[in-house]
Amino acid sequence: MTREPEVRELAQLLRLRTLRAAAAARDCVRCAREVDDAEAALARRDARIAHWQAERAELARFIVGEGARELARFVPSTMARRAHLVEQHERDLDARLDDQRALDQARANLAAAQARRARERAREDETRQMLRQAASSAVLRHEMVDAAEPAIRVGRVAWS
Repeated sequence: MTREPEVRELAQLLRLRTLRAAAAARDCVRCAREVDDAEAALARRDARIAHWQAERAELARFIVGEGARELARFVPSTMARRAHLVEQHERDLDARLDDQRALDQARANLAAAQARRARERAREDETRQMLRQAASSAVLRHEMVDAAEPAIRVGRVAWS
């Protein structure tokens, strides 16, 4: 036969569950912040990539436009500038992959934290319900004992 948990034990368990639910909620906030940070980093990276693309396009327009007449004079610096722009663009494209992976990981962490928060809230709600039921049962038991006590006293008095 299993014994029913006492009200004090359930109250203590509820405090524990409440603390765990609060910790899970804080973890969700932290993970959401990490997702926001990762999204912002990805947006900054995309802006840098767009910048390098614009720079490359501007250099290409210069080479075929006004710089075409004096290209022979500017070839070394133009080629160095072009190589620099290509390298920066490629570096940022590679770094964007890392940023995207970081964002995906942050989103996965957020989903796990939200699932944990939901589990902890469900456990907290279940414990709260159990505490209410135990408290109600305790009140009923006390009322039954109180109602039975006068009858026992009356019976003792009559037999005396």
